[in-house]
Amino acid sequence: RPLEWRFQKQLAGSGALGIEAVSRGAERAVCVDIDALSMDVVRKNYENLRLLDNAEFIISDALSFLEKCTEKFDVVFLDPPYDTQFAEKAIKLINHFGLLNDNGIIIWEQLNELNKMENFMSPYKIKNEKKYGTVKVVFLKNEN
Repeated sequence: RPLEWRFQKQLAGSGALGIEAVSRGAERAVCVDIDALSMDVVRKNYENLRLLDNAEFIISDALSFLEKCTEKFDVVFLDPPYDTQFAEKAIKLINHFGLLNDNGIIIWEQLNELNKMENFMSPYKIKNEKKYGTVKVVFLKNEN
């Protein structure tokens, strides 16, 4: 089960990562966004693709959601604003509350120029990094 969320208070995007996961066999996606307008966009995209039964839509601050969450996930997509500490806080909460399944993966998008992983001690192992222009995607794995 993938978890996809966005932290910013502006339109967060399309929900494409969760949709892609569901279309490739994920049981369901949990989409978390603090912005109701953004969540409407995501919900409509799931509806247009007839995937509403495979998604849950939660309007909440992502860190508050993690503090209350009791479900474990196989994949967590992190796409926070690049100039914040949200992803680091989220990773710590995911670890603290045991929200990532054994062999689960966190996919964290960040600016390529920010070498955040050098300054952040992750409880998970870096398995791969991919650079796409100005963006870097880091793949962290839970190897418990």
